Parts: sequence; C-alpha cells; structure tokens
Amino acid sequence: MYKTIIALAASMVLSANAIALEVVNEPKVLLPNESVQSFMVTDLNSDGMKELVFVTPNGELKYSTLKPGIGLLGPSDLQTLMNNHYAIYIMNISLQGEQENASRLHIDHYGNVSLKTSHGFACKGTPKLKHGNIVINSIQAEGQITLTYVATDLVVGKVRCLDSDIKQDEAVSFIATRP
Repeated sequence: MYKTIIALAASMVLSANAIALEVVNEPKVLLPNESVQSFMVTDLNSDGMKELVFVTPNGELKYSTLKPGIGLLGPSDLQTLMNNHYAIYIMNISLQGEQENASRLHIDHYGNVSLKTSHGFACKGTPKLKHGNIVINSIQAEGQITLTYVATDLVVGKVRCLDSDIKQDEAVSFIATRP
C-alpha cells in the first residue's frame, strides 16, 4: 500500500515538472548585476511612466524607469521565430479589409514574416530585433508588425498594414497561435 502511494506521488511530481517545462519559458535577466530582495512596479511621480522599485539584500531602495516600447525579447527569440519555416499563426482578430474570420501571420522559408490574405501576402518584411521587440517593417507597402512575445506555437504583438486587401491603418494588438 505504501509503495503504491509513494509511486503515485512520484509520478505526480514528474508529471508536474513535465507540464511546467512546457508552459514556462527560459528566464531573462531584467536588472543585470543587481541582487533584488523584493520589488514592485508603480508610478513614483505620477508622470504616467511606470518605474520598477526594488530593495537590495543590504536594504538599499532603488528604482529603474520602464521605458515605453522596450520589450524583453532577445536574439534567441528572433532565432525561434525565423526557424519556424512555413509556419502559419492564426490571429485572434480580423484586420480591416481581410475577408477571413481571423487574419494569419506567415513565416516563409527565408524567415521573412508577412500577413497571409485571401489573395496572397501583405506587409512582408524581414524581422529585426529593436529595443527588445521583434519588428517587421513592410518592404513594399506601408506597415509594421511588432512582436512582444515569441514561442514556437504562440506570438503576441501589434500590427498596422496598408497593403493588398488589408487596410488596417491603426495598430491593433493580437495574439496568434499555430493550429
């Protein structure tokens, strides 16, 4: 009886670890060379900008301004995106002018990113790392796709595109998943 309970508990622990590995990404360094005991995000001086306030182990109270538009993506995230050759991500929104219920993000065999429309591709560009985000500026049209989160099966960002069928003149946020 005890062996069964121990075996069951051990399998639950191993299952929990396997699930955690699938849901949690590699951690990134936010404050290099700082030892943080506790922290909070707040607007210290009511200027509309959030600051990261933290206490070091020796009791020093420090803060760091969180810059707008600065993301947490790095070279490994860019590589993850560009290695997803022929991937199609289904967006949770339909862009203006798109005839499909949900717009689609496409990555070609060269790692270029575009919006897949009913008549072809729109706002195609090469992804580049800029200020901690992955930015795709359209090569032939007016548009930009900014990604703030990238995983093999999920991307999050904003898109603005005036090309082909798509007439999305204001940036809109989206979440896109691979089917």
